Order: sequence, then C-alpha cells, then structure tokens
Amino acid sequence: MARFVAAESGVSLNVRTQSLGTAMFGQTGGFFICEATGVGKLAVSGFGSSLYWMLNPAKDIIIDNAHVVAWDSALHHEISVTTQQSSGFLGSW
Repeated sequence: MARFVAAESGVSLNVRTQSLGTAMFGQTGGFFICEATGVGKLAVSGFGSSLYWMLNPAKDIIIDNAHVVAWDSALHHEISVTTQQSSGFLGSW
C-alpha cells in the first residue's frame, strides 16, 4: 500500500470517493483514494521495488490493483473479482 510523503507547492491533494463496486471488489483499501493534480513533484512510499510502465492504449494489461501506486486519471480501467482464493471482502465467501 502506498503512502503520501511530500509534494511541491504546485501539487494539490484531494480525497475522492470510489464507486461501491471498486471499493468492495477491487481490494483497494476502501471508498476513498487520494487524488493529486497540478504541476510539481510528488513523493510516495511503498513496500518493495517500483516500476514505471508506459501503457499502450491498443493493448489490454492485467495488473493486481493491490500493487498499483498511482495512475493517470485518463486511464480506462475495470475492476474484476479474481478466480483464485482472495483475502479481500469476498475471500471468506
């Protein structure tokens, strides 16, 4: 899970809500996420190494969203329930 560390003065931070489906089934940590807008540097911390991916709009990619730190707001994404044993909300069902 990523945590906010610091930001330059040109960066604005807001808290926004996620959809009910994303919050319950996406294992994203809840109904609220931090949104950064503006111009400047933003520092976050996370566990393990970090990778930066330039995505190709013509290709689909599957990522475990429990390992995503940040994404562009223009990114089209869909949340789905995995077919394996889950430790999230549905894991006990």
